Amino acid sequence: MKIFYRISESSNTDHAKARTWQVKLPNATKRNCLLNVMECFPTADIKVFVDSITDDTWNWLHTLPRWFYPYPRITIQKINEGSDAKSMRVLLNEAITIEDNTEIILFQEDDYLYLPGSEHKITEALQYAHYATGYLHPDKFWHPSRGGNPYTPADNVSEPTQVIKTSDHFWMVTNSTTNTFATTVGVMKEDIDVWMWGTEDLINTKDFAIFLKLREKGRALVQPLPSLATHCLKGYEAPTVGLTINSWEEI
Repeated sequence: MKIFYRISESSNTDHAKARTWQVKLPNATKRNCLLNVMECFPTADIKVFVDSITDDTWNWLHTLPRWFYPYPRITIQKINEGSDAKSMRVLLNEAITIEDNTEIILFQEDDYLYLPGSEHKITEALQYAHYATGYLHPDKFWHPSRGGNPYTPADNVSEPTQVIKTSDHFWMVTNSTTNTFATTVGVMKEDIDVWMWGTEDLINTKDFAIFLKLREKGRALVQPLPSLATHCLKGYEAPTVGLTINSWEEI
């Protein structure tokens, strides 16, 4: 598995300004989220794409290979694209240059926390689906009138789905996720037109619309039951039902 990890401390983009009112989990800093991914994906090759960070963070990043030698393997690339869509395109374009179509790539944003064992479970999920996320989205269980997923029926408690069982986990088919997801190089090569369409405004990636288009194309996206990860925004934490933790703040 390769992880393409995007980290940015920029507060100058429209996307960042829109989120200034949102509160993150305690200690869910940019650094701690990256360290968590390194610990939970111990055999992955991690490439950190750096977009608008402080000199202090840049210097800190270069200490990481010494901390975790020899695994996971860490490389760092500065991109300075300044927007979500532009930086996402950098990752997409690099992904489709990889020759091995069976290689798994986890596209990773900088505000998630994972549980141990995620690397194996996500890898196995991609034997059954084209795309996988480690994040069980809470909005898939909210009525649309409460800000939930618009495809949750008014007379139901979740979106219509199918459940898949792998060797040691359950997964549910879902209609969308964020820009944090895993897939294979081969699938990304086949779907790159959809991803370029979803990033064409060069500001924000239209992740919801992208995954709806991919679903129309016959692609399957799955999310885990129970969750393997959480988004770090308060109010959007993954449900902890079925986990050995009571709160993601324990991570």
